[in-house]
Amino acid sequence: MIGVGPAFVLALILGAACAVAGVGLLRTAWLRRGGGWRIAAGWAVIGCGVIGWRGSGAGWDKAVALAALAPILAAFALLIWKADFTVKSRKTRSVKAACGAEPPLRAGPLWQGVARTLLAGPVAGATAVSLAAATALRAPWPEADRLVAAVFIAPVAWAAAGVWATTDARLLRVGLVFCVVAAGAIGLARL
Repeated sequence: MIGVGPAFVLALILGAACAVAGVGLLRTAWLRRGGGWRIAAGWAVIGCGVIGWRGSGAGWDKAVALAALAPILAAFALLIWKADFTVKSRKTRSVKAACGAEPPLRAGPLWQGVARTLLAGPVAGATAVSLAAATALRAPWPEADRLVAAVFIAPVAWAAAGVWATTDARLLRVGLVFCVVAAGAIGLARL
């Protein structure tokens, strides 16, 4: 059982402070372009957060997980704090269009929204799982490495496919590529 004393609270504060400071350094590096030392320092500070989380009584496995999770929560808090929830006028959109900003996807008929949702969800998921299955069954590595690679490939491929399906204006192309990739992966897995 973890005792809640001053050392515990100090360790939690240290871990959270490392996460917030690391995210802050990474954000300033992104805003200033060319802040290489800020990027290195930001990741180093986030990495030092493991020590703070470990000092709170968590095991090393939990300390690493908390050190990875805390910056995400800090980044979400920063996004919410910096978010602009005001409605943009048409004039603002036309100025952005004149500056060369890419126009957003236009809202189309209902069937396009349904098709986009199906492509980004179950179809992209099935494609990702088929790639993971082909990797798990046919990659030229030891069995443990194939399984680890498959577990890594499935969510990454699903996320990438989902992003592509929601941002590409040509849904037929997306669907065809997903079907060809899934069929090829399934065929490879069945060899």
